[in-house]
Amino acid sequence: MKNPSLWSAGALLALLTLTGTALASPAEIQSLVVLHRQLEDAAASGNIDRFFEGNQAFHARLQEITGNRWLQHCIEDLRKVVKLSRHHSLFSEGRLEQSLGEHRHILDAFLARDPQAAEQRMREHIAGGRSALARIAAAREQAA
Repeated sequence: MKNPSLWSAGALLALLTLTGTALASPAEIQSLVVLHRQLEDAAASGNIDRFFEGNQAFHARLQEITGNRWLQHCIEDLRKVVKLSRHHSLFSEGRLEQSLGEHRHILDAFLARDPQAAEQRMREHIAGGRSALARIAAAREQAA
């Protein structure tokens, strides 16, 4: 599935993650830890809507940490376009758990203060979402 908005949002998120890892204060990283716990709770209960909202909050916090308002606005505009598909991707079998693990890897890179690892983990996270959407689209085509 080729969606230019998804590719653009992913590239910008990776850039912000790289920058945010280098700039984040201990308190800001702790705020990511708290948000990740909320994701874990939502995943444990199988609550996709709550997980999605937590996911939105986690990504928004990553954006805020950089302090780059221009990139934040660009990503927010793109997020409005891709929000529905991102939510939809969580219904793909195993995606909720996969996404939780990807967030854990991003958080671990922040905790290790490893910007390159954080950027790579974000790219992998975005790719995982794209793959889930491609599986959903393929299943729809097969069913039609």
